[in-house]
Amino acid sequence: MLASERQHLILRKLQVEGFVRTVDLVDEFEVSDETIRKDLTALEKMGRLGRKHGGAIRLSSERFELPLPERTAINERAKELIAVAASQLISPRETIFLDASSTVLRLADHLPAIPLTVITNAHHIVVSLAERTRPHFNLHRGRV
Repeated sequence: MLASERQHLILRKLQVEGFVRTVDLVDEFEVSDETIRKDLTALEKMGRLGRKHGGAIRLSSERFELPLPERTAINERAKELIAVAASQLISPRETIFLDASSTVLRLADHLPAIPLTVITNAHHIVVSLAERTRPHFNLHRGRV
């Protein structure tokens, strides 16, 4: 595995867990302790993480974001419950804004079959709603 691939995977793990331990990364990637330390040092120099004794932490200002399929797979049950509850709060002829989050994508799947105006800045929401056969949605895509 290339160092850049391994570093990308380290950043993903940090995004989800907030902290990674060097010994765990050594086991996971089956590389030496020295290799992981070099990866963490390189990522620290790029400002992508903070080094701590025995590992690294996610920086609070870190803007790394997991791809949508991976975000969708995290906390699936909670997202489903939120989506169902939120869909029950929507009334006919309302205008709603749906952002680009994976939880809101789940909500898009549960929108009731009522007349709605949906405004979104997320391509995946547009695709999800466009694939539905209900003519009830007045869909607007824009930048926010």
